[in-house]
Amino acid sequence: MNGCLYCGHTDLRPWRKDCRDCFMGLPLVVSYARCANCGSAQQSPIPSDTAALYADYPIHRPRSKAYNRLRSFLFSEVYFDASGLGAEQRLLDYGCGDGWYLKSLGAQHQHVYGYEYSAPHARELARSLALPVTASLDELKALEPQGFDVITLHFVFEHVTDPAPLLARLAGCLRPGGRIFIVIPEAESWESRLFGVFWHGLDPPRHISFATHQGMQLAAKSAGLTIAAKKPLAFPNTFAGSLATLPGGTFHPMLFNLLLPLGLLVAHLRPGGSVAYTLTRSS
Repeated sequence: MNGCLYCGHTDLRPWRKDCRDCFMGLPLVVSYARCANCGSAQQSPIPSDTAALYADYPIHRPRSKAYNRLRSFLFSEVYFDASGLGAEQRLLDYGCGDGWYLKSLGAQHQHVYGYEYSAPHARELARSLALPVTASLDELKALEPQGFDVITLHFVFEHVTDPAPLLARLAGCLRPGGRIFIVIPEAESWESRLFGVFWHGLDPPRHISFATHQGMQLAAKSAGLTIAAKKPLAFPNTFAGSLATLPGGTFHPMLFNLLLPLGLLVAHLRPGGSVAYTLTRSS
């Protein structure tokens, strides 16, 4: 049995069983267990290879300019606000998806970089964005040997199979006083409890783990980082996506689009389906 990905304890107890892929419909059924020590949840067992889970992944597809403008307006609170970065400060967007966030920064900030796990996808993003995007942390460290001032992970951390070691590697890419901004679905939220295995934020089998505050704190400490802030977010997708999944247990995109205004209202009235952590490295 795998130990907890955040604190290492081996006392893992069943949490969510027989979870189907409601979003993409892959023929996989997974279960989750919760750590008795820090409360973090993770797939049991942890998959050895996740590459096949992202074949034709819709999150990586390019979107229209109108969609990106709407996304920037609706989700501005969810993504790191780079307006306060100085002209010489460096930002790395780790797991940059379709690249829209990087592109939104490129006009205002000279020193922005991207990381993607897939080398072909990283090369395509670098070409289309005309920005440095790579699948190699060593290459990024060579480009910026002094380190980055900010590293962002927007809905990325829950996808990785090694969150604690990843934090340590990213901490090694930070300048003294630098920040890591992590946005994750909140598995302890009222949304998660309400919708159970149909909660859109669960997204099995692609979401591997869900850190609690204690789990994040322990992983951060082992990486030489501290939690400077934690903020519940008004992110409408998980509520609207959950409602759009309930009819038959399959995600319905058109229904999701219709329900998004309701999701936005609910998320602002009662935020917390997703949460943002700001971790800092001592100066």
